[in-house]
Amino acid sequence: MVAVMEKRNISRANLHWDDMTIKQAIKILIRTNKWRRGAEIEMPDPKEFGEAIDVAIAVMEAMLIKEPRLKKHHIKPKSHD
Repeated sequence: MVAVMEKRNISRANLHWDDMTIKQAIKILIRTNKWRRGAEIEMPDPKEFGEAIDVAIAVMEAMLIKEPRLKKHHIKPKSHD
């Protein structure tokens, strides 16, 4: 994963990588998405949200390098009507 971060020119210092785990990033992304969709919760910290996105992107890019067949995999988003 570090190689992917270096390729994208993302440093550990910029991400506060030592401070955010993948589980924490998931939690932040889920909470922010609930807020975006109208949940009556406090607006998440935009900087923290951005860091969570960076973590998610780095993880997904690392997965694609390890499992190239995932490039053809399609995921249908949840319906939120």
